[in-house]
Amino acid sequence: MASIVQHGAPSDLLPTHFSTDITRWLAEDTPSFDYGGFVVGSEVRNAFLLCKSVGVLAGVPFFDEVFRQCGCAVIWHHSEGTHLNPWEDAKWTKIKVATVTGPTRMLLLGERVALNMLARCSGVATKSRMMLSLVRKAGYEGIIAGTRKTTPGFRLVEKYGMLIGGIDGHRHDLSSMIMLKDNHIWAKGACTLPLVRNEVSADIPKGPSQERCKQPAPSEASPSRSRWSANPKLRRTRPSKAERTLSCWTTLTRRACERRPRASSSAGRGNERFCSSAAVG
Repeated sequence: MASIVQHGAPSDLLPTHFSTDITRWLAEDTPSFDYGGFVVGSEVRNAFLLCKSVGVLAGVPFFDEVFRQCGCAVIWHHSEGTHLNPWEDAKWTKIKVATVTGPTRMLLLGERVALNMLARCSGVATKSRMMLSLVRKAGYEGIIAGTRKTTPGFRLVEKYGMLIGGIDGHRHDLSSMIMLKDNHIWAKGACTLPLVRNEVSADIPKGPSQERCKQPAPSEASPSRSRWSANPKLRRTRPSKAERTLSCWTTLTRRACERRPRASSSAGRGNERFCSSAAVG
């Protein structure tokens, strides 16, 4: 399955300030004294990241940064984007994904933050790749794009997971591109902005939403063919061919998902089944 990992190092996409998110997560988990760390001490030990359910490995740079800030070293035994399956040999076997070396208290201090993040990112990547596989089997060859419906404060991680899973992250925020949607039209009553009336330079790319909002002048010769209702609140265009195709694809995907047997566990939930707790050895 096509993925961004085939074209380079995904970590090169990340902004330099992503490490500040890691610092904030660690501070949230240990805002004051680390009493557990005081008990176990700072002897150098090894901890192992184990895969216990089927999924796509994603979130490596975030995991690395967590333990870098904790003064630990990480060695990966599988590359990012790899599909891991503990049931591959018809017998369930834990897969050793990475080895982390460092002071015992620092291993335990970074464990929860690293596992929560890696499980979430891997879950998003797993579901993304699953969805891409389903729609390709259904014959859809278009681009599958993500939305802004992400967990507040966790968007970078989840968008990263989408890319590792092989789909398009689309826009990251409201400033990424111009997109006027149904609620904008409803609130305004009609699209009268110069941008959507085509009164700006032609070299500005127009997205599907802009094309849908564009208000052509009604034809006097054939008023019945006008694409706009006389009622401003009902001014909606008829679905385009692309929109009808997308609707059909959505129906096919839903039916395919309904026919798909339910797995015993899902890595896409972002739970901890994908990443086991670090085993200090």
